[in-house]
Amino acid sequence: MQQTDLPLPGLYQHYKGNQYLVLATAQHTETEEYLVFYKALDGGMGFWVRPLAMFMEKVQKEEVWVQRFQLIEAKEPTF
Repeated sequence: MQQTDLPLPGLYQHYKGNQYLVLATAQHTETEEYLVFYKALDGGMGFWVRPLAMFMEKVQKEEVWVQRFQLIEAKEPTF
């Protein structure tokens, strides 16, 4: 996996409309699967982790295939 294959930290919009802040990518210690760590911005849903392949995949919305998450603005997280 190359760094260019990973999502940039920043603001993303889910295909259903909610916005999320991607904070980091990580690698599972046992399986070495890449994961995306992100925070819901709708006021209370908390933090989420999703497999990279699922985060980056296309999904069908009505009759059109769209990205599950679309980058709106790249920004470095402040921890």
